[in-house]
Amino acid sequence: AWYAKYVLKAYAQAVIQGYQEQDGVYFKPDKAITRAETAKVAVSINELLK
Repeated sequence: AWYAKYVLKAYAQAVIQGYQEQDGVYFKPDKAITRAETAKVAVSINELLK
């Protein structure tokens, strides 16, 4: 998908964590993001920009 490189970079910088499954970590683009996940992403990006 077009967003794969962005997801991988965000994962590498701990902005997102993905979902742990038995055979690896997955990004679920069709799953809605929660308020807590949104807050975590915002805080992580803010820390990166300092």
